[in-house]
Amino acid sequence: MTVRIAAPYDIDALGAFVRAVPEPERAFYKDNGTDDELAQRWSESDPLRLISVRDDGAIRGIIGIRRGQGQSAHVGEIMLVVHPAHRRQGVASELVKAAMVEAMRAGITHIFVEVTANQQSMIDMFRTLGFTGEALLRGFIKEADGQLVDLIMLTNRVEENWAAANAVGLDLDGELE
Repeated sequence: MTVRIAAPYDIDALGAFVRAVPEPERAFYKDNGTDDELAQRWSESDPLRLISVRDDGAIRGIIGIRRGQGQSAHVGEIMLVVHPAHRRQGVASELVKAAMVEAMRAGITHIFVEVTANQQSMIDMFRTLGFTGEALLRGFIKEADGQLVDLIMLTNRVEENWAAANAVGLDLDGELE
């Protein structure tokens, strides 16, 4: 499994990935557009958009860090989606680690992610990687069946945690393709 920056030649694999994600989970893309538009945007090389790729070129997962603007330019928001067939295989953790390194290289000092409260394994994974609970937003997400779910914001002050990065397995000296 390889984690690397998405590139224009990934557009077909990205399109297949986007189409494979169940409809309710597409909200986590945090990007409006058709499947083809999303694949096009993701194929534009950006060091803060990474993909996990199998040897055959199929995409296992994607992660992006959206940088804040103006006075929040030092803050980044994580968007993470793993292909349904590749969940619980370490793909998310590998992508988050690589994205944290790229965020630090880009001068982002604080990163956050929003996770629904019913995704305990995802919350645990982020906590293992040094994220802490910052906010609980009660009833902020309405699921397809109309049920309200709490939203949890987890943060990592990557600049403060730089010295501890090796403890969670971050390769700060490695380069992505």
